[in-house]
Amino acid sequence: VALTIGLNQADFALGLAPGAPTKVEGLELSPAIWKLGASIKALGTLQTSSTVYFLVGFFTMYFLFKVKPSIPWMVPFAVVSCIIGCMCDDDALGIIPLDLPNLKSKYGILSCWMAQGLRPLPEIVAAADGGKGGSYGDVFQGALSVTIVAVLETLISAQIAKQRSKMPYDEVRELQGLA
Repeated sequence: VALTIGLNQADFALGLAPGAPTKVEGLELSPAIWKLGASIKALGTLQTSSTVYFLVGFFTMYFLFKVKPSIPWMVPFAVVSCIIGCMCDDDALGIIPLDLPNLKSKYGILSCWMAQGLRPLPEIVAAADGGKGGSYGDVFQGALSVTIVAVLETLISAQIAKQRSKMPYDEVRELQGLA
């Protein structure tokens, strides 16, 4: 899971602009492998500013995690990154004349939803698969898959946190926290 997440973030971290992955007919590989191939082909589009920012951030967080592993350094890093992104964005503050890719450059202006009304399950099922509809079994299978992944990620994350921070860890309490 970590490898897939990391490979999917590599394009953004290095400022790459890969095209669609080119698949070889008759060769069955994971979509992540095809995407990695497209990223390697696009190494000529590497953005220096994005790559330097990623490497400085990576090694800084690595050092901080080694020095003080009990602090979740990703949280302050995200806040600092938002401030730096705002200072680099011409539509925001535009103080630093640096082209750093951000969520706005990738997705455009995102709308903010504080709350969204719930839709009845039959309406969700009818809208599934591009309006073709689906079965309740499909919804159940998807929900079960998400549940299994959530349980596994919770247990793995808690185990890693235990090792890094030397804090106690109880599998039963972690799973009860999901309920």
